[in-house]
Amino acid sequence: MRGGWGSLLENCGYQKTGLHEYLQEKGLKNIILCGMQTEYCLDVTCKVAFEYEYEVTIPQSTTTTFDNAFASGKDLAEYYENKEG
Repeated sequence: MRGGWGSLLENCGYQKTGLHEYLQEKGLKNIILCGMQTEYCLDVTCKVAFEYEYEVTIPQSTTTTFDNAFASGKDLAEYYENKEG
């Protein structure tokens, strides 16, 4: 298995890593996400995980990102950590 959580997107041009198959094989349906670039990698991973019907948890203070033209990194991380599905 290679790659990061974004590799759940096996049908959208990302490298095939086998992550989704691995999780299925193990019978795992709960995912805890953390990481950097919250509005990119974490956002995509979370959306795809929901599409695959995983239960997703993003613990407080486990994400981060950089400031951008629209919001500070702190505000973006807090948004995703407090977002409810």
